[in-house]
Amino acid sequence: MSVTTIPDSACTPSKRGALLGFYVGPLVLWMVLIFFASTEAGTTENSGRMIRWLLTVISPDQARNLSPHTLHVINIMVRKLGHVTEYAILTLLAVRAIQFGAPSLKKRSLLGAFLISLLYACSDEIHQRFVPGRGASPIDVAIDMTGVVLVMAGIVVWFWVKSIERRLLGGVRTPPEVARARTAEC
Repeated sequence: MSVTTIPDSACTPSKRGALLGFYVGPLVLWMVLIFFASTEAGTTENSGRMIRWLLTVISPDQARNLSPHTLHVINIMVRKLGHVTEYAILTLLAVRAIQFGAPSLKKRSLLGAFLISLLYACSDEIHQRFVPGRGASPIDVAIDMTGVVLVMAGIVVWFWVKSIERRLLGGVRTPPEVARARTAEC
């Protein structure tokens, strides 16, 4: 089997910039969205109003019959599920950015994504401490990390299944030397 490498001219600065934007851009945008959600816009009162409005649109009769306590419990559940979801997505995007298109899972992608997500969750709670109507909670960091661990498990399973698929398909896969050359050049 011959190994083909990508010539040095294949990864121009503009191509490198486009690839960085493609892989890192969504991660940065998601971090900005999380930061915005941690401002006064993401207070319990605002999310409660949105949930009441949504319930009224879906089922006006049932929404009118919900007690304030029930609405409060729904609000808390939606907010905590939001924590899990937003940090699962953050971790997925961080793994994608660190992988930078590599066909097999790099262990450093998982470690790096875990650290990025953990540090961002901690900094997010510190940020909320200084926002009126918000508060810092170590429990929220633990809830965030639930989303991180769930998506990391999913990623490991995904790459495991893909490796089985590549073995079953035989010679259709990219040789590791070519994959390394592609990621090393860009």
